[in-house]
Amino acid sequence: MRKNAAVPRIAIGLGLACNACMATAAVGADEAAQLGRQLTPWGAEAAGNKAGTIPAFSDAKRPASPAYDAKKPGVRPDPFADEKPLYSVTAANLAQYKDVVSPGIQEMLHKYPGFRLDVYPTHRMQRYPKAVIENSLKNATACKTTPDGQMLEGCLPGVPFPIPKTGAEVVWNHTLRYTSPSMDARWSSYTVDAGGGVTLVGESPGFYQYPIYLPENIGKPVGPDSVVWRTFYENVAPARKVGEKGVFVTSVDAKKYPAKVWQYLPGQRRVKLAPDLAYDTPNPQSSGGALMDESYAFMGAMDRFDFKLVGKRELLVLANPYRFSDGSLPVEKKYTKSFPNPDVMRWELRRVWEVEATLKPGLRHAYKTRKFFFDEDSPGCGIGEGYDAAGKIWRVATCVYTPWYETSDQGHSELNFFFDLQSGTYVVNSDTAYGGYFYPSAQPKPPLFFTGDALAAGGVR
Repeated sequence: MRKNAAVPRIAIGLGLACNACMATAAVGADEAAQLGRQLTPWGAEAAGNKAGTIPAFSDAKRPASPAYDAKKPGVRPDPFADEKPLYSVTAANLAQYKDVVSPGIQEMLHKYPGFRLDVYPTHRMQRYPKAVIENSLKNATACKTTPDGQMLEGCLPGVPFPIPKTGAEVVWNHTLRYTSPSMDARWSSYTVDAGGGVTLVGESPGFYQYPIYLPENIGKPVGPDSVVWRTFYENVAPARKVGEKGVFVTSVDAKKYPAKVWQYLPGQRRVKLAPDLAYDTPNPQSSGGALMDESYAFMGAMDRFDFKLVGKRELLVLANPYRFSDGSLPVEKKYTKSFPNPDVMRWELRRVWEVEATLKPGLRHAYKTRKFFFDEDSPGCGIGEGYDAAGKIWRVATCVYTPWYETSDQGHSELNFFFDLQSGTYVVNSDTAYGGYFYPSAQPKPPLFFTGDALAAGGVR
């Protein structure tokens, strides 16, 4: 890439000028006609960038590793194992690349000696099923938000706003992102303290569902009570947490229908409904190292912040992290002090939508301001940054997707990192490197499976 290149930004025009009012309408037919032509059906720029450092989107099949074994579902060797970094960004040469490095990542480069970004060729691997594409095209001219930006109207399961005009619309694209309708999973979470000590928080087989994308719901309008996400997990390690189980359910209107979290604790032999797990409540799965509403960079109700769309820019983000998930390194060598081992991390140059969030007057939250950078191809991939009342960067959260190359048009795993720059600790959720997996469920679980009653019925140890 060109050094000291100006950051490309797309003018938002009248939509940005009206950002403060937050009332949005669907785009006109003429503008929507770009979808499938200059833009992909989900709204990303189809062409590459002028420098040639971001390729044009190709509808070709996702590349798979020759080492992939279909008899080992969820184990996906790196299809880019032979690639070498194009360049590395460090504190020493950051001035040359600062235009494509987010403020929080810049702070990490300054704060942590040895931290670096190894930048690899960009691969645009996202694909969507036919029904999701068709719904996204319909949404372009029909889907809109309520005047306060807090709820949706006239939307189908898919990308709500393929051509977003406000910050709220970009966040809705992230919230309702497509991954897979239903997944079997086994993942691990870790915390790394300021001294570099690694602790296994939990090793958990379980299930994920995104109900609006299930076959029976794909053609139905998205309503306030539509369930966005369900998950069930059971801890099988470490020993002190064996037998703990949990269920998590979120809905489209996260304020009217708050997230429900049930936990089964074998020592008490009872199920508890966890209260108030929202906004800046510490996430219990992160040992206090992340907030509930910064899961996946952002999750939950949007009512405490004003979201301003800054525009689109090119940025280095974590992407296609197959090497990180291949289990070739012992845990202690992969999770090094202050940051994961840069040797197993993969950064790519992407186009992202940039959104700034400001705490509304009279409301409270641990963060006064926030920044979000969501990938144009997959709105679930990106970076979230939280700033304290003094305007100092506090945490950097990343959501990284790993495409399932054995499927033709759907599915990816999501991996999360949470870096606390004030304490020097970090948290990793959904690591599948050590016997873990994500793959499409052969048979989705019924809704009653994701309830407190179901936990109670199967909770005796």
